[in-house]
Amino acid sequence: MQAGETIWIFLWVSIGADVILWTYFHWKARRHTLLVFSTTRDSIPVIATWAWAVPFYTLMVVTAVSPSLLRWAMIEVPGWVRTCGAVAVMPTPFFCLWVFNSLGDNFAEAFAAVLGQKLVTRGPYRYIRHPLYAVESFFLVSIGFATANWIILGYVWSGILTIRLVVIPHEEGYLLERFGKTYREYRKRTGVLLPRLTTSRKSDSHRRS
Repeated sequence: MQAGETIWIFLWVSIGADVILWTYFHWKARRHTLLVFSTTRDSIPVIATWAWAVPFYTLMVVTAVSPSLLRWAMIEVPGWVRTCGAVAVMPTPFFCLWVFNSLGDNFAEAFAAVLGQKLVTRGPYRYIRHPLYAVESFFLVSIGFATANWIILGYVWSGILTIRLVVIPHEEGYLLERFGKTYREYRKRTGVLLPRLTTSRKSDSHRRS
């Protein structure tokens, strides 16, 4: 078995595990959560997400089934770079499971919220506000390194930009409206996709003085 084939096995095992987890928790949310409502004031986040996701995963399938079609777009990198990318993908299902379990009954479908939703600050949410998007971004970067294909890399970074510049601002706006001061205080001590190295408590105390 060639190294390239081994890398794709790593990738598809991880992608398959992620899909199974997403499917299960979405099914669980639909089954046990009777009342949900949309958090989307406009269709831009939904359109942006689908406009990126459909061609990206189609491209992934095409590349896996027939690698020769996009061989011309391969980037010459050391083999260990691709191997590291493939290995880095493997833990992502476990991180997703951690996030889903931390959400508990607050888990809902994308761009929807459970009535009576509570602000989750346990687990990874203790450090960052959007751990699921952090895992997804890490997942995409790892895929970019593993495939070493400049077309896939382009989609990887466009996906991360879509998350950071379109999806997250939309969700932050909803959460600010939903939880008000509580969420503003929560934002001061947490990062968006990475933990904050410092909090704003000192600056707040200076302002008060």
